[in-house]
Amino acid sequence: MTAPSGSDKKHEALGGKVSRGMSWMVIATVFGKAFSFITTFVLGILLTESDYAVYGIAMGIAAFAQVLRDGGMRQVLIQKQAHRYKSLSGPVFWLSAVFNGSAGTLLALAAWPLAALYSEPQLAPVLLATAISIILTTPLGVYRAKMAVDLHYRRLAKLNTTSAFVRYSFMILFAVIGMGPLAFTLPLVCVALYEAFFGFMVTRDKPWTRPPRKRLWPALWARSKWLVFGTFAMSTLRQGDYLVLGLLKVAGLLASGAVGQYVFAYQIAVQINVLVAVNLQTVLFPALSKLADEPQRHAAAVLRATRVMMLVGCGFGLGLACTYEPIQTLLWEKKWENTVAPVMWMAAFFPMRLLTSVLNSAYMSKGRFKEWFWLTLVQGTGMMIAATFAGSLFDTAGQISLVIGIYFALGVAPTVVWGLSRVGVPVKPTLAAIIPTWLIAAAAAAATIAIATNIQLPTIINPRATAAVEVLIRASIFSILYLFALRTITPAALTETIDIAPKRIARPIKRIMLLKPTAA
Repeated sequence: MTAPSGSDKKHEALGGKVSRGMSWMVIATVFGKAFSFITTFVLGILLTESDYAVYGIAMGIAAFAQVLRDGGMRQVLIQKQAHRYKSLSGPVFWLSAVFNGSAGTLLALAAWPLAALYSEPQLAPVLLATAISIILTTPLGVYRAKMAVDLHYRRLAKLNTTSAFVRYSFMILFAVIGMGPLAFTLPLVCVALYEAFFGFMVTRDKPWTRPPRKRLWPALWARSKWLVFGTFAMSTLRQGDYLVLGLLKVAGLLASGAVGQYVFAYQIAVQINVLVAVNLQTVLFPALSKLADEPQRHAAAVLRATRVMMLVGCGFGLGLACTYEPIQTLLWEKKWENTVAPVMWMAAFFPMRLLTSVLNSAYMSKGRFKEWFWLTLVQGTGMMIAATFAGSLFDTAGQISLVIGIYFALGVAPTVVWGLSRVGVPVKPTLAAIIPTWLIAAAAAAATIAIATNIQLPTIINPRATAAVEVLIRASIFSILYLFALRTITPAALTETIDIAPKRIARPIKRIMLLKPTAA
């Protein structure tokens, strides 16, 4: 039997670190989602549609100010790997400080004029808090890069968990004392201070003590400028709908209530993105950067990430779509019943949004920032056009969400498949990783809703108790149908996803589901 070569051992070690990294990030996210659930519940009680509308408008505006955030320096530092960290961390820190200071100052100066434009007095302090938080994040960008290039995923997981606790605790506190939409953005200042302190304590690094080496700035900017432009493009894709709907509200074409309902629904559905895509990208980008010069391994890693992300994302997304109606009754006693339709459509199509995270990691790990920018800009521009069309023709958050969801399925997903083919990932395997899983999840969700609709539950004590039972029934039906279909139709993808979990958890699950052990 041939002994593994040094290269094989290196890649086995990298694969193990990536799998363990995903495990740590998922564990961190579970805790983060627990905090988020409590916060969402409390804010849903204390805040109004108007508060969510102001927050949504602020995020749509701030997203474009955050184009300058870090100037793309963190990604450049990660791509350069650990051996270049010490020589580049000083210039990266100081150049990031210039970008963050500029972004924060511009947003702060524009806060009051924009509040007057939108006729929303509360918008100014919300934007000001966001501006301050941007300025304070400079050390964190370097610290996160340091932990990423060293593959210290456990530290990143701990940072994410504790940071989430700090953020959500302050969100609840500020909402309880009546600060309205400021409850969303003022905690960002607290989080920025905490994360900078955490980063220093675990790395003991002082990048500000290193010389700025301004002669390197032109070269760094030349390398990062397309990341900055790409961040702008990502803003159009992620928050462009907020900006468009806010402007339609100013023009009198859309009611404030519809904007608030859309933003609230997005905050519910976006948890899927945080749960799956953000953690995946945190682990995937530095790992893919190490495989950038090995096309076959790089393509295989991207495909595996796509399969895992779609399987998990579809499970959470379509699972939320078919259970949200009783969930909102259980949590808020129908206060947010107008968000049932938008949450269902957003959650159903959110797996298509998740695909952009794989595309981002694949392109950035290859250093193809210019092409990534143009591709993302096309996607974002299309999304803003779809939002303009939907908001101009329809007046409910549900209709708007459906139109935008269809755009992600028919507009964004195909461009992702084409984009991945440009970095060496074949089209057919990519389509095979996306389409069957989404169709299985959609069919399971539709069947769950059909079955649950025909089950007449008696009122148990009160409507909330009845809703709790209905949530359990719907979640159980969907899980059984989804997992059974995956086990029957795509067992390899299911096995691959389960393998991300620690072995002590993965092995018994595979035995229960009669899945074959993973080959050595």
